[in-house]
Formats: sequence, structure tokens, C-alpha cells
Amino acid sequence: MPRATLFLMFLCGLPLLAQSPSLEQQALDAWRIYDYPTAEGLYRQSLTANPASGEAHAGLVRTLLREKNLHAARDAANTALRSAPDSAPVQAASGDVLFREGRVEEAELAYRRSSKLDENCARAWYGLSQIAQVTSNYSSARRDIFKAHQLDPKDPEIYESWASRLPRAERRKAVEYLVDHPGHLDPERLNILQSRLAWLIVLGNKTAWKLVSTTETAKLKLDHIVTAAHLGDGRFSTPPREGAVAIHVRFNDKKTVSLLLDTGASGIVLRKNVAGKAELKQVYDISTKGIGDEKPSNGYLGWARDVKIGPIEFENVPVTVLDGNFAEGTDGLMGIDVFEHFLITLDIKNSELSLAPLPEIPANLRDEDGGSDRYIAPEMNTYDRVLHMGAHILVSTSVDQQPAGLFFLDTGAFDTQVDPSYIAKAKLQPAPDLSVRGLSGNVRDVYVASNVHIQFGRFVQDNFRMLAFSMDKLSEGEGIALTGILGFPLLSQFRLTLDYRDGLVNFDYHGNKK
Repeated sequence: MPRATLFLMFLCGLPLLAQSPSLEQQALDAWRIYDYPTAEGLYRQSLTANPASGEAHAGLVRTLLREKNLHAARDAANTALRSAPDSAPVQAASGDVLFREGRVEEAELAYRRSSKLDENCARAWYGLSQIAQVTSNYSSARRDIFKAHQLDPKDPEIYESWASRLPRAERRKAVEYLVDHPGHLDPERLNILQSRLAWLIVLGNKTAWKLVSTTETAKLKLDHIVTAAHLGDGRFSTPPREGAVAIHVRFNDKKTVSLLLDTGASGIVLRKNVAGKAELKQVYDISTKGIGDEKPSNGYLGWARDVKIGPIEFENVPVTVLDGNFAEGTDGLMGIDVFEHFLITLDIKNSELSLAPLPEIPANLRDEDGGSDRYIAPEMNTYDRVLHMGAHILVSTSVDQQPAGLFFLDTGAFDTQVDPSYIAKAKLQPAPDLSVRGLSGNVRDVYVASNVHIQFGRFVQDNFRMLAFSMDKLSEGEGIALTGILGFPLLSQFRLTLDYRDGLVNFDYHGNKK
């Protein structure tokens, strides 16, 4: 028998050797377990071997974003668009960068280009679900994230977003899976997932924030409180002044406290030494970041059986308990979003918070599950459309006639604030004697910006003065670039009507009243 035949017979008798995964697959596998440094290195190696790979370009962009390196991600996205402009993953990754930069409309266009290039690109549908969520189009957001998950159930970002929309029992199993497979997930994010799971376990079949009172309207009295920081004309001083409003809240029929009413927060945050008197049940240890450059505030997630705010009563309320920095005269803070099922009118000047029913959504605009997209009732056509992201209402705001950025409404902020990168250096004056504190301690590198032109909605003002300090940490926490904060002194000039459900705000300027 010829030697060649014998050799072939020998080869056929050998078991097939497993083919090594490609560099792209190895990088994707690392990304899926949150090992971003390894993923970045492998994606770069893949691009060296194949500079036109859309998958590798897109993967590198996503990885850099997760590493919180927005500048490098922007450069990588630009390179990707030059190298593979017709790649659906590249267009989706470009949308991720645009979204992170706060350029929401441009991001949506990029995601739609991606879905047209490849209707099975999961990242395109994930991006579109994010856009729909922040624009209060909840039915579309649910539809798009379920499609994204169907296309790529192993993508951790898609999986977590999909899991948040599941029925309670299924959601708990999904969160358990995330907690049990943390990979290289950073401890802070893992702590959030663990506390979320602990809350789902404690809650069981009960409804969180269950509204048990039957009143449809209410008028709640607010107290004016003072803050310690104040900016004088060209000078820095700290005399007390009215700088916030507070509301009375009763826990478990045991303790009534005064909480700062904060449009920049979500839910209830309570001082530790008060939580014990209110007989809150401790659920899970947590740490929370806020404004400030020091370490996070430590505390725990608590559970209140019953919470009363005037005639409004809730059951099964999660409460964040912290050793944080709270306004003098208060025992914590409360996000105004606790009233999100009402039409909310905040009249700071007249010390009143009014609640009324939201406009009813026509039945033909609801989906089969009862959900809907943003509904603008005829009487609310003049309201400003805003973004609703997490705890924050984000308002498109222009500073010195530059392209608009995103400012969030924050009645808990003692002044209006802006990132100094949006202000001409000639208008910035260092303020070393001015102390700005948040939940995460003192803020470093504070400036005063003078003679600023500011515009949002129908409001325009020249010669405006605001504080300036970096918004980078807040932006990282929100996952979107924040240009600044519209604070208490400015917001107190308006009668604000807020529709959290539909992402609508009416700014009724008191200066127009006679």
C-alpha cells in the first residue's frame, strides 16, 4: 500500500482538534464577563490583523466606554466610521458614544442606520430601547429591548435591561443569575445588583411604593430652609439664606421627619440616627455616590412598612439610609418623583406642592399589555419635552449660545451649576473659599462663572451667574453627559408643573405675574 494512503488513513483515524476561537471571539468573551482590560487588548490585536473589521472596531468602542474613557471611545468611533462605515455594529457603537455625550437625537439616527444595515443587529435595538426609555416612550422601549435580547441574550447590558422589564418572579431569577456570575464586574456595580436582589427577596409578592390612599388631589405645605453657602457680588461669603424647601414625612406611624424636597433625587434618603427611631427594617448594606470628590456615603437599604405625606399614603417603601451630608434642619431628602403617578405642581414661592390626576391616555394608544408611549394631552401642548433618566429630569439648555447641553432640575442644589468646559476661561474666577458639599463630600476646583447667557424652554436670561465645577462623576453615574444643574434660586422663580410619566415640564415664570 502506498505510503501516502497509509498516512491519510492515519489522519482520518485521529480525533478532530478543536479550532481556537478568533481574537474577536476571545475579546467578546472577555467583554461579556466584564474583563475590559483584556477585551481592549484583544480587540486591538484583532484590528492590527484586520483593520477593516467592523465587529472589532465596535467592540473596542464599547469596551472603552465601559472603561469610562469617553475621549478614547470617541476617537475609536471616528476611526471605525472611516474604516467600516457600512458596518451595522460600528454604527451602533457610534450611537453609544453619541448617547454618552448627551447627543440623543444624533444617537437615535446612528442606531436607526445600524438597524437598516442589519435588522438583526442586537446593539442597534438595545440603543433604540435606551432612546425610547429616556424619551418616555415606554412601550417602544420594552418592544426594542425584548428584540435585542432575542438576538443576543448573552450581551450583559442587554440582559440587565431586559431583566428589569420582566414580571417579578422572573426578574428575581434574572438578577440572581447576574449576582451569581459577576465575572470581573466592579464592586460598586455588584453591590447595586446585590441590594436589588435583596430588595426583591424582601418584597416577595408585595408591590413597592403601593399607593393605598384614594385621594386624587392634594395640596401639601412646604417649609423654607436655609443653606450655608452663598455667593455675593464678586465676593465669597457664607451667610444663611433660603436655599431649599422641605416636606414632612411620617414613617411607620412612629416618626415624622423633615426631608429636603429634591427634584434631583429619587425615592427617600434618610439619616442613619433617624432611621432607627422610625423602625425601618434593614435589608442590605450599600454605598452611594453623589456630588463631591470624597469617598461614597455608606449605609443600608431599608424598608418602611408605611409612609405618609399629608393625605398621601404608601406601603412597602424602600428607603436609602446613609451617614451623608444633609441640609441643616433636615433629616434627609425625598425625590419629588415619589409622586410620579400624579401631575405635580411645585410652587416654591408660595410654599406649596399640588397633586392632581394625570391626563388619561386614550385606550387606542395603549399596547396589549396596557403600556404606552409618551402621550401629550391637548392642554399640555405648550409643555417642554424633557428627558427622564433615572432620578433626573434633563432639560435641553444652552449656555452662551453654544449648542444645547443637558442640565438636570435640582431643587436640592443651592445654586445653578455648570461644567467649566462649557464656559469661556475669561468668565471663570476660582473660588477657593467657597465650600460646595454633596453626599460624597466636598467638591474640588470650584469656580464662579459671571455674565453668562442661559436659555431653556421659553426662558432666557443674560448676565447670569452660576457656579462651575466638573460634572464628570455625575455624568459617569448617569451614563450620559451632563452640562450642568438648574438649582434652587433659579427654579424658585417658576411655578413648575411636572409630568414624570410623559416627560413633560411647564416652566411658568413668576416674573410674568402681576
